[in-house]
Amino acid sequence: MMNITSTWLLPDWAPNAHPLFVHFPIALLTVAIIFDLLAFALKEQTAWRRGASGLYVMGTTLMVVSYLSGREAAATVFTPGLAHGLVDAHWTWAMWTLGYFVLLTAGRLVAHYLNARLVTLWALFFVWGVGGSMLLIGTADRGGQLVYEYGVGVIGTR
Repeated sequence: MMNITSTWLLPDWAPNAHPLFVHFPIALLTVAIIFDLLAFALKEQTAWRRGASGLYVMGTTLMVVSYLSGREAAATVFTPGLAHGLVDAHWTWAMWTLGYFVLLTAGRLVAHYLNARLVTLWALFFVWGVGGSMLLIGTADRGGQLVYEYGVGVIGTR
């Protein structure tokens, strides 16, 4: 597997790169959904939609990095026996969430390329974004359980 970062680049508090990246996609994609909502409520809809799409691109790109760093992190941290099933569930949710946002982001970029102005299409993108946020919440919840209930990632093995 590709090494996301060398351990010498990490701050002392981080056992791996995953906690450095994982919060950015959550924030960026949440703000993207808010931008989409603002596009319906305010003037300059195209500017808000383009802003949302830019946030989707950045958020999805950082989600790829988060996914890869998370897969790498699983081999570098102590994982209690009872947490292994939750690690698998977190991986599965992360994979589906990533695939969902890759497709959603690609669809948005195609719509921009085609200069689509159908309000219904952009409404669907908004609804799909909200649906994706549910996947994002499910993935994050499982990750949070690993850290806060099982202590995964708190103690590194390096």
